[in-house]
Amino acid sequence: MKSYVKVQAIWTAAIVFSIASTIAAAPSLSQTAFRAVAGASCASLGTLTLHDAKRNKDIAVRVTYPTRDGTYPVILFSHGAGGSKDSYTYLSTYWAEHGYVVIQPTHQDSIGRPASAREGLRKLLQVIRKIPLDYAGWENRSRDVSFVIDCLPRIQRDVPVKLDTARIGIGGHSYGAFTSVIKCGGKVPGNALPYLHDAKDDRFKALLAISPQAVRKSAKEFGFDDKNAWANIRVPAMYMTGTYDQTGWTKAANRKQAFDGSPHGDKYFVVIDGANHMTFAGPSRISPRTALAGPSRISPPTTLKNTMDKESAAAPLAASAAMNAGTGFQRRRLLGERGASQSIAAGLSQRFGPPEKGDRATMLKSVELVTTAFWDRYLKGDIKGAEFLSNYQSMSGSKQDHANFKIETK
Repeated sequence: MKSYVKVQAIWTAAIVFSIASTIAAAPSLSQTAFRAVAGASCASLGTLTLHDAKRNKDIAVRVTYPTRDGTYPVILFSHGAGGSKDSYTYLSTYWAEHGYVVIQPTHQDSIGRPASAREGLRKLLQVIRKIPLDYAGWENRSRDVSFVIDCLPRIQRDVPVKLDTARIGIGGHSYGAFTSVIKCGGKVPGNALPYLHDAKDDRFKALLAISPQAVRKSAKEFGFDDKNAWANIRVPAMYMTGTYDQTGWTKAANRKQAFDGSPHGDKYFVVIDGANHMTFAGPSRISPRTALAGPSRISPPTTLKNTMDKESAAAPLAASAAMNAGTGFQRRRLLGERGASQSIAAGLSQRFGPPEKGDRATMLKSVELVTTAFWDRYLKGDIKGAEFLSNYQSMSGSKQDHANFKIETK
């Protein structure tokens, strides 16, 4: 009998958190007023290098855009720990198809191109362990984001459609959510203030935080200092999580703190039923065996003209496969039975929490739908997006349609 378990894998890596929620039955997607209808196909500049002279640093970015002529709002999306510009392409593709220019920078914590999946997993765990006290890393990410926006005129030269620089949104997953929150007015933890006293950037008009952080118990954990950390987030904000989106740093009941701590007005809290932390990283039909086999076995999405960096994707794929393998025994079988591999498996189990429950493809359809409605409402002023977010607090669906989700507003 073959000794591997079929599980879903993902295109990127990130750190992990959770909240539990009860999902109520409601109208099916076909009954709603809002339908995200694609206006055009999209294309992608796979690698554009921007040089920050002040820091003497090169920042590689991916730019995904609609192929139809026009003027489009801009979304900057910040990857999770260990990821890269080639992560979350399911979102960047979907948003571009629906009328946005999406820019994805590679931050310094990217694990790059590991020689093997196991080496990549080790690097990923090293990155995660370092994050709580890596204030210089927090600062680097913050400065990356603002510098990329400074460079929009430079990016415009290589993109055939027009960028609407008055309508810019920021989003991110996990570590990227933290980056996005502080750029929109989130209160920086006290010990990091010397590094991030000027983090807020008023050019961002809307915020999407997927797997946002909570209040931390100590400086050894990753999160914010108190419940007032979100009190100055005045822009429209959507906080998104899943029922199994957890980690050792944050208890399930605390995932909603970002929403609860934000001021009233244009704030949303979304729970995707069955999703865990790595669900949000994206789709894959790759088995654990394929994930561990290395980059030659990985097939990137085919909707983009430029493919992903296959080598940098290999280790995160294996991390997700191990996380979603269901039991400790299965995770050890995936990573190896002895020595350092057991250590890696233990680290994954501690950091990455429980596996997702349900069909990932339908969960991601819900993520695409709800986030697009949010961007449409606040970057395009689309009334249908506004009606959808206001009127459909909970929705159920079928496997052919979308996963159950719940929206809370204030």
